Amino acid sequence: MATNNVPAKPKPTLNYTRNKLKDWDYDIGFKYVLIGDTKCGKTCLTKRYCENTFPETFTSTVGMELGVKNLDINSQRIRITFWDLGGQEKFRVVSRQLYRNSTVIILCYDITSKISFNKMIEIHEDIVTHYGQGSLFIVAGLKSDLEEERKVDFVYAKEWAASRGYPHFECSAKNNENIDNIFLELTEHCLSLI
Repeated sequence: MATNNVPAKPKPTLNYTRNKLKDWDYDIGFKYVLIGDTKCGKTCLTKRYCENTFPETFTSTVGMELGVKNLDINSQRIRITFWDLGGQEKFRVVSRQLYRNSTVIILCYDITSKISFNKMIEIHEDIVTHYGQGSLFIVAGLKSDLEEERKVDFVYAKEWAASRGYPHFECSAKNNENIDNIFLELTEHCLSLI
C-alpha cells in the first residue's frame, strides 16, 4: 500500500508459460537465456546444472544449445529451458529474436577476461535498448575456480550489476560451486512474481 502519496512499486510483469494440458509433465515453464562472449563458460554452466557434467574440452556453440531442468517447488512442477546462445558476433542477429519472451536473461562473463565483461556490457545495452521488456536480468561471473587469474574485480562487477538493480553472483561449473543454490533462489523468485 502506498504511503505519503508515493505510489507502491508495481510488481514486474514476468514472461512464463502455464501448462494447461495436464498430460504434460510440468505446470509452469520458464525460459532462461544465457548471453555473453564466446568462451566465457555459458555452455559449461548449462551442462553442469542441467546434466551435472563438465565438458573438459572447449567446443564453440554454433547458434544455440538447449538445456532443460525440471524442479518440484512447493508442489509445482517447474520446467526451466536454458537457451545457451553462441557468443560470436555473427549469431547476434539470431540471438536478438530469442530474447523475446524470456523469463530471465543471464548476463555472463569470465572473471579472467576483462574483454568478456566489456562484451557482456555491450550485449546488455543492445538488449535493453531493443528487447528487454518483461525479463529479469542477473549477472553471472563464471570460472570462479580461476581466482588467481582474475581480471574482473568482484566489487566492480557487483556494483555494475547493483547500479542496474540486478543480482550478481560468481560460480564455478568445473568445481560445481554456487550453481544449484543460485538457480533454486532465482526460480523461487520468479515463482513469487507470478
